[in-house]
Amino acid sequence: MTPAHYGTQMHARAIFGGDQYLDGYKPLPESGRYQHLVTYGMSVLYIDEESFGGELSGWGHGMTMKVHAAGPDECMWAVNSLSNLGRYTYATKRWFEP
Repeated sequence: MTPAHYGTQMHARAIFGGDQYLDGYKPLPESGRYQHLVTYGMSVLYIDEESFGGELSGWGHGMTMKVHAAGPDECMWAVNSLSNLGRYTYATKRWFEP
């Protein structure tokens, strides 16, 4: 079975002026009652010709979380938490560092 993928509308994404800071997420079912959430949109997904040869943007990370949930509908609280973390990172320009 192919896992579901949930994406935001293109016009709603923060990079295009919207209020959605994740481009999407994918819940991957694991053994038992767990979902492994994988986010998309915390890296540079779109071409930016001005950034070629420049300094690192800081947008080179992904976020994951393992949630005790039978299905995607039961883990929206975790998706909202990851989205809020994405909003904070985007708004403050405080990148994750090693």
